[in-house]
Amino acid sequence: MAELFVPIYLLINRYGHRAINDWDGNTIELGENTDGAILAPQVGAGRKEGNDNSFTGVLMGEIKYNTSNR
Repeated sequence: MAELFVPIYLLINRYGHRAINDWDGNTIELGENTDGAILAPQVGAGRKEGNDNSFTGVLMGEIKYNTSNR
């Protein structure tokens, strides 16, 4: 038995997508201008606990943490 590790490289032209080029980067963009995509500055999926305000899940995008209020 042998293990084989093959790297996978994913490349995308970040300037070549019309919907991304037209998006302002701050608002949520839905509709015909996005070619079926939903564009948002932050995306999250998971569960938030009510008793201690903790979040278990995944966040993508620019996340700014506020450590003063929990």
